[in-house]
Amino acid sequence: MSLSKSARIRERLPHPVIDSDGHTRDFDHLFEQYIAQVGGAQVLEQYKRGHSYTFIVPGWYKATAEERQDHRIVRPAWWGIPSGRALDLATAKLPKLLYERLPEAGLDVSVIFAGEAINLGMINDQEIRAAVCRASNQMHMDMFRKYGDRIIPVAVVPAHSPAEAIA
Repeated sequence: MSLSKSARIRERLPHPVIDSDGHTRDFDHLFEQYIAQVGGAQVLEQYKRGHSYTFIVPGWYKATAEERQDHRIVRPAWWGIPSGRALDLATAKLPKLLYERLPEAGLDVSVIFAGEAINLGMINDQEIRAAVCRASNQMHMDMFRKYGDRIIPVAVVPAHSPAEAIA
């Protein structure tokens, strides 16, 4: 098998290549199990209803321009989900596959951000925000534990106040 262009470039470099902006895509049903475990059924239900968000991803498409402005609904990123190649989407969802494909991408180490991490800080309710962030951190720690020599998940730290960030 021939090497990818990225792998060929990596072979010529005398230093490691670190991806400091990797992202993973979450499995919603798995994430919901972690939320229930950390915060309980009530927090999970509130999370799923989206009442605590300033954004509601599917809601953006259904909302009027006025509702988007009044509720500060953020448009979902169009670039956040790989498309065109099922293998690339699977790589963003499956830690072992990502680990195996790092050399193909020309990477030695990847620092991974949770797929939903950017949205978690937008949760208004402090109790739900704290539980959901802890659930995300626990899930990603569990998912990437076996691959920690080359994949480093980043914790989600809500920082609406210093006390919240410390907790």
